[in-house]
Amino acid sequence: MRRDRKRLAALVLIVAFMISFSAVNVRVCAQQEMLLADAITNGLVRAEIKGAGLAEIEARLERQTEQPITIAIPAGTFFVNRGAALNMVAVKNIWIDLSAKTETRVMIPSAGTNMYKRVPDSSFSFDVRQTPEPKELARLCIRLAIAQISIPARQIAVWIVTDDPARHDIDKTYIIRWQNGSTTPAASNEDILQAMKAVEQAGINTANKKLFKEKISAIRGIVSADQEIADYAVKLLGFTGREPISALVSLLGDNVLAIRAEAANSLKKAGPLALEYLLLAANGMDPTVALEAIRLLAGFEGTHVVQVLRNATASTNPAIRAEAVRSLSGRTGVECLSILKPLLQDSDATVRKNAAEALQRLRWRPTNKTEEVWFLIALRRAEECVALGSVAVEPLITVLQDPEAPVRLMAVKALGLLADERAVEPLIAMVADRDAEIRSATAVALGKLGDYRAVESLIELLADADEQVTEDAWQALKAITGKDFRKTKLTWKSWWILNKHKF
Repeated sequence: MRRDRKRLAALVLIVAFMISFSAVNVRVCAQQEMLLADAITNGLVRAEIKGAGLAEIEARLERQTEQPITIAIPAGTFFVNRGAALNMVAVKNIWIDLSAKTETRVMIPSAGTNMYKRVPDSSFSFDVRQTPEPKELARLCIRLAIAQISIPARQIAVWIVTDDPARHDIDKTYIIRWQNGSTTPAASNEDILQAMKAVEQAGINTANKKLFKEKISAIRGIVSADQEIADYAVKLLGFTGREPISALVSLLGDNVLAIRAEAANSLKKAGPLALEYLLLAANGMDPTVALEAIRLLAGFEGTHVVQVLRNATASTNPAIRAEAVRSLSGRTGVECLSILKPLLQDSDATVRKNAAEALQRLRWRPTNKTEEVWFLIALRRAEECVALGSVAVEPLITVLQDPEAPVRLMAVKALGLLADERAVEPLIAMVADRDAEIRSATAVALGKLGDYRAVESLIELLADADEQVTEDAWQALKAITGKDFRKTKLTWKSWWILNKHKF
């Protein structure tokens, strides 16, 4: 009897469990799942969608049916703004259970699309569309739903697809505004590289996207403390397998100035880690890379740095010599003086000027008049050169052949004031200078010298295309010969043929 009671009790429990299970099963089967856009269209849910900034959107949902329902808001759900603010797109998958309650409020992780429109606040309302525009945004959102990246990275990824911004657009538009009125970029370089990676992983063609083409973010990312970011940056730049610093040094030779500048800035941030590579690059065969490396060496100390810069001052490339002198500027020590002093007589005016200015910073003073003349020529202080007298003549004659017109002009004027006969032949050669102002100054200088050897060349200048040149040539001829045939070249020439034997 007792055994039968136990069997009966067990049977009751089993039946009760089965009834309970069936009830649950019926309830589960009865509760349907529906996309938010479809639920709204079918009148099963009333939705009020409001703005809540860039990172999320607020949804207030009210069930309009007695039947329990689960609302699905998959990543990619598009929220179209009814006003002038930007549209939003869901970047995470959300399910909202409306079985136990008829209404709820939920914040949906989202990102804005139209980059240059206003960020929506609670005063802006949205309509719901199941698929976003452009279509490739849907692929990106599927990726963002599983990607472990920051909110700013999420936002940048969306803008890469919808707005294709350049780096300066992001830094200017996506900002944090502080109470004191200052602003800072809302996205770090790591955020931007995370965004770029997410876009690539979504299978979106990035070949013509500005952030990828301009390379700025990738260059900055090479020196990131995050190894994954640094590796991705190296890959973006096409240097997979290369040491990051080596890749940056290579970019110093890029044809695009902005890329060279970014590479240089990143190398500065790398500090001592970059020194070994820069020393090698400064001695390298690529003149553009060498020039940038030498420029960066200005920020490093050490005898090995000075030695490399000394070697660079002997380069056949004047731009490299000039930059090496600039990088030496401000350094102290006898060794630097010994490098800089000979460069006062360099064939290039910029090299001479840089050397003189560097010596000035070292409070160096010339030890003799020859040094002083070259020092003054380098600084283009013509009047002080003239004040030194005849010792200045030969150095000034030397720089008559300088590639820079202002230097040649200074030398011509100074030699005219010195009126030394050693300058006559060199000045006669200057009447053929390509610069009209220099030809004019040469005529004036030859007139002051008063040497008949200049007459024939001055007569030729009467046919010059520049009116001031012909005027100064005529005045010089009058001063030298005491004659005045106006600016009539033929008359002057005829007179000279008949009379030059007298001089």
